Amino acid sequence: MEPAILVVLGAGLLLYGGWLSWRDIDRPVKDSLVLAVALLNVAWIAGSALILVSGVPALTAEGKWTVGVVAVLVAFFAEAQFYALWRMKRR
Repeated sequence: MEPAILVVLGAGLLLYGGWLSWRDIDRPVKDSLVLAVALLNVAWIAGSALILVSGVPALTAEGKWTVGVVAVLVAFFAEAQFYALWRMKRR
């Protein structure tokens, strides 16, 4: 991947995280937002798996490990979000 793409992706993820934090700092969290964020994380995991399986873009061994480790971390977040959604619905 080109370094510029990684910088843009990183900046976008920072803005996304900042927006999520700002959005829910003093308001109740809506079920639909939790579901949307969890599904976006699932899409990230699926995209990561597609990159690893297809080999596009071509990555070094370190790059493949990085994509895999980040996907696992995102999976933990998605699991926590689905659990939170389940708990919210039980109330």
